[in-house]
Amino acid sequence: FFFFKQKTAYEMLRSLVGSEMCIRDSFSDIFSNLRQCEILTRFLRLCIITKFEEKYELLDQYMGSIGRQLYVGPLYYELKRQGMTELGWKIFNNHKDFYHPIARRAFMKILSS
Repeated sequence: FFFFKQKTAYEMLRSLVGSEMCIRDSFSDIFSNLRQCEILTRFLRLCIITKFEEKYELLDQYMGSIGRQLYVGPLYYELKRQGMTELGWKIFNNHKDFYHPIARRAFMKILSS
């Protein structure tokens, strides 16, 4: 048997090429209407990494409707990592009163570091 190492989502995201970005774009409407938090978080992370600005409004809405660190924390982290701290603070300030105090502190720490 031959075993092939399956790429992780992170490895796939880091190596997007034009055709893969077309796939991202063609499925974006499907993901925009999705209610599954795990999948939507991954899709929005992909949008941050690829600077897909058309979905930043969806990102803002999502991060203001889900307060769990499990789903929102990675998005703040990715915004920070991609040099989009200003957008991160804007989203945070829009929704900081919605977040639990512990989550609020964690998100502030991510954006401030």
